[in-house]
Amino acid sequence: MARPEDCWVEIRPVAEGFVVVLHEVEDIGSEDFSDLHGLPGVEREDGEQNFGHEIGVVREGSEALHLAEQKLGADPARWCNQGVAGDDYLDYVRVGRPDAASL
Repeated sequence: MARPEDCWVEIRPVAEGFVVVLHEVEDIGSEDFSDLHGLPGVEREDGEQNFGHEIGVVREGSEALHLAEQKLGADPARWCNQGVAGDDYLDYVRVGRPDAASL
């Protein structure tokens, strides 16, 4: 598994409710490139990319948040909407990519 700071969690609506997705990526972004979906996935032992690993599908949004916290250690204070995630990542890059413990 990638370092925690090289992972991000996505929750999105699906027909059955909400899906929780883990993205493990190579942190190659820069001030000129902060598109989270454009970062390449980390290669797994079997040679496949580990980008967009489905953790589970639940009926309610609150259940999705709880699943992400329980299974992935997602911090409930750090969620943001999709329109802000790239800006948050860019801020992280600009401050020198501090480790997760110092954030």
